[in-house]
Amino acid sequence: MADFGLRTKVQRRATDQRAQRWVLGLLLASLTLAEPVSASPVKPGAAIAHFDQGSKAFADGRFADALKEFQTSMTLEPSPNTRIKIARCYKALGQIGSAYVQFHRTAHEAQDRINATGEARYAPTRDAAEAEAQALDASVPRLSLELPSPLPADLRLILDGTEVPRESFARPIPIDPGNHILRISAPRFADEEKRFSVAIAGSARLSVSLSRIPAAELQLVFANKPAGMVVFIDGKPLAPEQFDKSQWLSPGSHSVEVRAPGYAPFQWQRALSDAQTQQVPVSLRAEAGPLRWVALSLGGAAVASLAIGVGFGVMAQQGANEQTALDPLLRERSVQSTIQNQATLATTMLTVGGVLGGAATVLGIVSVVRRNPPSSQRTESVQRVSLQFIPQLCGQGGGLSLLGRY
Repeated sequence: MADFGLRTKVQRRATDQRAQRWVLGLLLASLTLAEPVSASPVKPGAAIAHFDQGSKAFADGRFADALKEFQTSMTLEPSPNTRIKIARCYKALGQIGSAYVQFHRTAHEAQDRINATGEARYAPTRDAAEAEAQALDASVPRLSLELPSPLPADLRLILDGTEVPRESFARPIPIDPGNHILRISAPRFADEEKRFSVAIAGSARLSVSLSRIPAAELQLVFANKPAGMVVFIDGKPLAPEQFDKSQWLSPGSHSVEVRAPGYAPFQWQRALSDAQTQQVPVSLRAEAGPLRWVALSLGGAAVASLAIGVGFGVMAQQGANEQTALDPLLRERSVQSTIQNQATLATTMLTVGGVLGGAATVLGIVSVVRRNPPSSQRTESVQRVSLQFIPQLCGQGGGLSLLGRY
């Protein structure tokens, strides 16, 4: 633990600068119970009113009530003069570890105010906080941790319900006297809990051993991320900030489902083994829009028209061949008229089918381009949409086949 005592002015300033990086800005979060910020507008003078109520409660010996009032005032209007009051409440309540850290933070905040504004009125607060911290130094309990190396990147240490900053892992941590609970967690490792007690001026040293559990790594690789996209792993929703992070799962069968408005659902399922790293490429495709359905309908109508036209054309050709084989005197006018009507109808249906097929092709291309705006995807999509008319001839007659790809 760095010495924050009042030696010489030069030594004191140098020590303060080193300690500022970890104890005051980071460690305090693990020792201070902050009041939630109110969502309602702050009334003018509200911070002063809470400060005055805290001062009255402190004078009456109601230190817990005073602490709440000062914390509320600090939330509304941060001030070194309020923080030193919070530190003195902790000290009066016997929470000397919290008081010690608060005194040091008061000194640094007061010095920052002096540097920023040149207001010398914060100098007495700074000096008083440094002196009171020095007076507590020998009595403050401290916790030292023995951690494995290398440390897991996502290792979390929760001391009495508050996370310990990673920067404090390697240094003795000021704590309050009494009973404590340290919880250790990290992906791929079994959770661990340690209970310990420490007395005034005492120290505790805990050895943290991490026990690895079987796990597989799942990485989702997104080709696109439409608005409103949701991801489910094994049926449970994944937080958006976790989309691009590795997910550690137990060995066995796992599933991934990705949904977004206007896109077809993406689904993946596979069994994973211990220590396996599995990447899952996720590409969402837009669902068929109105234009595509119209194109498909026109395409179907075109196929039907062409089929009818080819049928009538074959019938007309067969009838014409039969009439040609007969003696001209034996040919019937009614049959020739029927053949002519069949030929006309075949021509009409083939023409209609061709028009409908062309319209279906155009609408299909437009719908694909709208679904795939990037040029690289658009070229590929357009190439996939095609309609081909293939004439067919046989001994019995002729026909026209439609080959479509969409």
